[in-house]
Amino acid sequence: MPAIVHTYQRYIGALNYALFMLLMFLLPFPWHFVQPVTVIWLIAWVLEGRWLQRSNFRLSKGLIPMLLLVLFVGWEALSLLWSLNPKQGAQDLTMHLPVLAMALIGLFGVNDNYKAINIKQALIIGCLVAVACYLMTIYWYYSIGHLRRDTQYFWWSCLGDGLIGKIKHRFYLAMCLMLSLAFSVDVFKHYRDKYNPVAAALTIAVVDMILVASIILTGSRIMMLLLPIMAILLFFQHYKGKYKRIFAVAVIIASVLFVGWCMRYQTRFVLTIERLKTNYEVGQSINNRHIEPRIYIWHKVLDNAKQYGICGLGMGSATDLLVAEYEKDGITDYAAKRWGTHNQYLNTWMDLGPLAVLLMVLILFSSVYCHTGQARRDATVVCLLFGVGLMLETALLRMSGLYIFYAFLTLLLLEQRAEEQVPLVRR
Repeated sequence: MPAIVHTYQRYIGALNYALFMLLMFLLPFPWHFVQPVTVIWLIAWVLEGRWLQRSNFRLSKGLIPMLLLVLFVGWEALSLLWSLNPKQGAQDLTMHLPVLAMALIGLFGVNDNYKAINIKQALIIGCLVAVACYLMTIYWYYSIGHLRRDTQYFWWSCLGDGLIGKIKHRFYLAMCLMLSLAFSVDVFKHYRDKYNPVAAALTIAVVDMILVASIILTGSRIMMLLLPIMAILLFFQHYKGKYKRIFAVAVIIASVLFVGWCMRYQTRFVLTIERLKTNYEVGQSINNRHIEPRIYIWHKVLDNAKQYGICGLGMGSATDLLVAEYEKDGITDYAAKRWGTHNQYLNTWMDLGPLAVLLMVLILFSSVYCHTGQARRDATVVCLLFGVGLMLETALLRMSGLYIFYAFLTLLLLEQRAEEQVPLVRR
């Protein structure tokens, strides 16, 4: 290879890596900051020219979930032919087209500047800085008298309601915090081997306490319920000591106590339980707007199941059908807000049919099965969060969720190449 080409790739590769690190750092912030960085990062990867070098091309088992994703996006595109709202469907499809770029990255890899541990550190640092910025914003706004203290929400949901809730949805902030919490174990192992183990343990312990407290402050119910599950999963993934059974029991007991605390004291859990209990006791209709909104919406999805058929209504059609149902029931505020399914599986069923839902589930399970070593451990964490989280959010139709998805898809592709001991750069 000519020296000038080698020098060009080295510098553009360093720029590409720096942009991806910045992308990871910005994930906990509003997605508007992430969007331009993601676009420039993809352009820098193209300009690096790895896809022009045959020696970088690799096929592996870890690409199977990626190929299934491409198939899924292809089915979305085909469904526009019978969509009830092709304009909205085309907009939704546009958000998923970066999957094709991810497939190329999976085939040709990234340069050797990329290190998984550095990427995980960038996310953790980004989460800590983001939480500090959000809390400072709340303090500033409250201190000048523009934020009325709400005793229902302020203490337990200050990062997910009111001021911050309008610029960063609690679910996506909590997801970044959860991933940081999971990756902090790997960061601890990295620094334990380089520095004083006690100092490394204390530092990570403080970081983890901040992350856990921040997850609680977001008020994201699903992420709080996943916290103990994540703790148990990480324990069995990483702890191999002789007191494993004793510590396992301790982790499980702590998890049960945490869930009990949430049900008894956390504002959003208490309000949800009281609302459901009240409606059950007075025997109100499932169509009553005052019950948990998701229950009413999901009931409407199931009520119209016969309309979806084997191919669905077509990409972008689900919300239109639900809006018509809201108007029929006289719930004009839901219709005005165009509330969707709040469930990615149900939304996919409505838009693309039951086979597409099965394909989604297959992608999640194959992501764990087709990766090995560290890549499999991280794939398990990512798929757990997305797999459960998609039951309550249409995260794959929101830019905040998609940027998190694309970022960690890249991380898994990187880690799988490393597990297969394939050089990331061969010149």
